[in-house]
Amino acid sequence: MARKKSNSPAEATYIDHKGRVRWHCNDALAEKLKQLYDILVIGNYDESHAARYPRLAHMISRYPESIKMLDVQDRLTELPGVSDVVAGIISELIEKGTCKKMTQGDELFIPPPMSVLELTAIPQLGAKTARTLYQDHGIDSLKALAKAIDTGKLEKIKGIGKGMIATIRQYLEQKS
Repeated sequence: MARKKSNSPAEATYIDHKGRVRWHCNDALAEKLKQLYDILVIGNYDESHAARYPRLAHMISRYPESIKMLDVQDRLTELPGVSDVVAGIISELIEKGTCKKMTQGDELFIPPPMSVLELTAIPQLGAKTARTLYQDHGIDSLKALAKAIDTGKLEKIKGIGKGMIATIRQYLEQKS
């Protein structure tokens, strides 16, 4: 399925600190792939399978060609480690900004609410900690996290120390 070539700002390039040409659209796609990883880990998807997405994100963010153009040219499977299935996910992310795997899951995994991704934006709070907060304690958003701090619930969670609580408080204060 051929699509029209876009001349949108997303197709713009820039030079990184090492003098390499980089694509804004590749960077945006890389961020979506990192979010997909977080959603999969938080939702208890097999980590060995989910781990491909951050590696793919890293490679795509540094790829010398526009991934968007590779998609238009049906060349995504030329990328290292990209199967037809992963090419479909990438294509969907480019076209819609999301994919079924993030929102609907499949027979192996039910995705958590997208609001849980708010937690992984906090420095030093990764997908595994977000999974614990969500699955074991019902914390599914920044609002729920703030409530957990205010009620002292967060202090009782294994693996959440005073330093992490201070980091979370600081982050929440900056957001309000």
